[in-house]
Order: sequence, then C-alpha cells, then structure tokens
Amino acid sequence: MAPPPKSNAVFCAWQAACSGPFVTNNDTKMDVPTSNTEFYSEQKWCDQCQSYVRFLMSINHSYCIDCGGRVRLFSGDDKRSFQDTVQRHKWQAS
Repeated sequence: MAPPPKSNAVFCAWQAACSGPFVTNNDTKMDVPTSNTEFYSEQKWCDQCQSYVRFLMSINHSYCIDCGGRVRLFSGDDKRSFQDTVQRHKWQAS
C-alpha cells in the first residue's frame, strides 16, 4: 500500500518557522542581487606594499596577491580614524 500523497501546504510547513528572508514556501521569486562586484573589488592593507591590495584569504590570515605578505583590514592611519569616528558616534547609537 502506497503512502498518501503529501499536500504542498503540509510538506512545506516545517520551513515557514525557520526560513530566512530569502527562503519562501511558494513559487514567487524575490529580487536578490547576484552581482559579485564587491567580492572582486575588496581590498586590505599590505604593510610591505604600503597600499590597499587585493588578497587571498586563508582560514586564519589573508595574504597580498602581489608580494605574499600578510594583510590587515586597515592601514594605521585609517584604523585610528575609524576608532575616533566610532568613539564620537557610539553614544548616538544608544
């Protein structure tokens, strides 16, 4: 004896409670940007090259694609500027 067919409403009900904003239980499509431009233009600071460069990411560190040196998110000056901005605006957010 074959099991009864599952209705679409019952079959997809588990997903409704745990779905994120891009997961739906129906056939409507959402407009999700598919551009990878941010991924390909991302840069980090390389101390050896003294500039922002493209990089390769490892599990623990990122490395400059030009010289192979380790890179970090900001240069020293940009890091201080960012920290100053955060300190000035941290009370506005609360």
